[in-house]
Amino acid sequence: MKCLMSSDLPDLTRRSRLRNKKHSQPGIFKKVKMMKLYRININMLDDPLENKRLLELVGSERRKKVIRYHMPDDRKRSLGAGIIIRKILDENGLPESRLKYSENGKPVVDGLFFNVSHAGDYVVGVQSDCKVGCDIEKIVKAPFKIAEQYFKKKEAEYIQSEQEMDKAFFTLWTLKESYMKMTGKGMSLSLDSFEIVRTENGFILGTSPEERCFFGTMLFDGYSFSVSNETDFDLTQLEFYDIMSEIMSTMENQAAAKQKGSQDELPDCNRWTGRCR
Repeated sequence: MKCLMSSDLPDLTRRSRLRNKKHSQPGIFKKVKMMKLYRININMLDDPLENKRLLELVGSERRKKVIRYHMPDDRKRSLGAGIIIRKILDENGLPESRLKYSENGKPVVDGLFFNVSHAGDYVVGVQSDCKVGCDIEKIVKAPFKIAEQYFKKKEAEYIQSEQEMDKAFFTLWTLKESYMKMTGKGMSLSLDSFEIVRTENGFILGTSPEERCFFGTMLFDGYSFSVSNETDFDLTQLEFYDIMSEIMSTMENQAAAKQKGSQDELPDCNRWTGRCR
């Protein structure tokens, strides 16, 4: 049986919910009870090797990972991912010692459903009450040969039918990768093993050997961002938590306090609750 998914059209001014009257009866598909989005613009971060106070925002294992990168932006993205994961753990009252990594390198915590992704200037994350995956990509000149070689026929036809083909490619790419991450298999699940189909109302899962899911996708600042979730959700009703705005404000206040002789510690991540679109 084909599964239904919620989706936003790839234009923020025309985002809409996927609704199928055939399956509108209550109780057929569960609705998500909790979902949160997180976002960090790495341009708000100093290089953590130059401002080592930033490394105090993550645990020891993440610090080691951050400093292994050679390029400043790579260090910032790794740090940003660690900050988002740390915030999610703190929101659930869990220590970083509960964090493990799967065989494909995905950070996991027993009983907690979350995912992180990064590209270009942004690190994003999602937390849900069921299996979830997310992906972000900067919309640039698309590698259409990948679609020709590894995408299903209907997926390639969708891209070719769109006026903005680059945007269509990365919308589909982020949807596919978010689904691969939701299943827990990541890139070990081949791109051509499942199909995502564009309909009049949004995107649905066509053929797939894996589990069903619901989709949401949006654009911001020239990036495509997509979420796959095990239960139905409405991405248009969610806002990003802009963590770094609160962190930088707190660190500035702390620096001013130290000049006056204060020895306050850095605050816990679960105190940062700034929001932005």
